Amino acid sequence: AIMEVVKESELEEAFKLFDQDKDGLVTTEELKMLIEKVGGCMSEGEARGMIRQANKDRSGGIDYSEFRKLWAIVRGEEEDELEIREEFRRLDLDKNGFITKGNKHKWKN
Repeated sequence: AIMEVVKESELEEAFKLFDQDKDGLVTTEELKMLIEKVGGCMSEGEARGMIRQANKDRSGGIDYSEFRKLWAIVRGEEEDELEIREEFRRLDLDKNGFITKGNKHKWKN
């Protein structure tokens, strides 16, 4: 379970780091900015996809309860999600965060 991996207080601190403008929501831009700040790389499409996956109320950002779900995905605790992200990366040949018709003819089986 997620709480076995990260204490609740640590998760709250992480949420505060992501929520740059302190409005109680983490947006696509905030997610992407923090990932880049810690040396990671995330495309706009990946960030949008992760926010969309966790954003159950469709508010355009994720609140703390939705962030907990996203954290499980990021930590790889949801195996299906990890497999989906790997497949997405494999198909996104030009690494722009989108799978387009232009990528389709380049795919190798």
